[in-house]
Amino acid sequence: MCEFLSARQQALRRDNFVYEAQTLRLGCFENASGEQQVARDLVPHLPHQNRRNDSRDESDADFCIPECRFSESERSSKKAIDRYNESVDKANTAIYEFPKPTIAMIQGYCIGGGVGLALCCDLRICADNAKFGVPAAKLGLGYGFKGIKKLVDVVGPSFAKEIFFTARQFTAAEAQQMGLVNRVLPADDLEKFVKNYADTIGGNAPLTVNSVKFIVGETLKDAGERNMKKCADLVAQCFASGDYTEGRKAFMEKRKPAFTGS
Repeated sequence: MCEFLSARQQALRRDNFVYEAQTLRLGCFENASGEQQVARDLVPHLPHQNRRNDSRDESDADFCIPECRFSESERSSKKAIDRYNESVDKANTAIYEFPKPTIAMIQGYCIGGGVGLALCCDLRICADNAKFGVPAAKLGLGYGFKGIKKLVDVVGPSFAKEIFFTARQFTAAEAQQMGLVNRVLPADDLEKFVKNYADTIGGNAPLTVNSVKFIVGETLKDAGERNMKKCADLVAQCFASGDYTEGRKAFMEKRKPAFTGS
C-alpha cells in the first residue's frame, strides 16, 4: 500500500501560509483498471493551485483524470494504452509538480505504477515489510523517458538498470541501499514516524522549504530549461521575509520560532 501525504497541505485558504499535514490514502492495485482508478481518484484531492484555471470545477477535463476503464485485453489497443498513459501521467505530474513537500508512506507491495507514484513524491518512507519492483521486462511493455528519468534521478543509472533488467522484487533494505527510500521503519512504527516527520517539516519556515523544493527540481533539468530568475527570487524572498527575522530572534531567545510564511 502506498500513501501520498502532503506535509504542507493548505489549511485555510489558497494564499495563506498556515499549513497542516494531510494524508490521502491510496489502496494497492494489481492491474491496469486499478491503477487507472487511483489516477482518477487522486487528482481531485490536490489543491487548487494545480488547476490550470482556479475558477474551473473538478469536472473540467484540463484538471481531472479522464474517465477510462480497461480490461487486460483492452490494453492491447493503442487508443486504450494512450488514454491509460495520459491518465496516469496527469496524476503523477500533479504530485511531482505539487509546490509543497510530499511523502510517500509505503507498506507491503509497491510494484510497477506504485513505484512510479512513489518516485513523484519528495520523500519515500517505508515499512520493513515493503517490496519494490518494476516488472516491465516480464510483461514486454515499454517505459518512456519521463518515467525512467525519475527513477535514474533517485537511484542513479546502474540501479535503475538493475531494477528494470532483472524485473525482480527488492526488499525494503535493498531499496534503502539503492536510495529508492529515505527511511525504513518497523511496520508498527511507520505511520507515527511519518506523521511526526510531516509535523517537523510543517514547523519549519514555509518560504525556505518551498524554495528548496523548487530549486532542487530545477537542478534536475537541463541548464537551458532552468528558471534561474525564479530561483534567485525565491531566495531573496526568504531573506526579505518576517520569518527570517523571527528565525534569528527565536534562535537568540532559545525558543521555537513561530513562522507565518511571510
